[in-house]
Amino acid sequence: MNYYVLYALKQDNSRIYISNTTPTIWDLDINNAKHFINRYTPEYYILRTIEVYRYMKQLIDAGTITEVHILLLSDGIEEEDYKLL
Repeated sequence: MNYYVLYALKQDNSRIYISNTTPTIWDLDINNAKHFINRYTPEYYILRTIEVYRYMKQLIDAGTITEVHILLLSDGIEEEDYKLL
């Protein structure tokens, strides 16, 4: 089964995953990450929802996170990784 997840990199290069989108809730465990059916749904969520974009940008500017990525998982294996912010 293929699905996408959103994650952010922290200063130490560890990952935190978005497990809920309204409100945004972070989780350290990839198994708790919210699943998206296609690549454009999480991209749309981050880039087209102004409040979420501002929130992510503030986290990056404050140094809480360094990047936001979209990750494709196929049967639990990381297939593709897109840097979003």
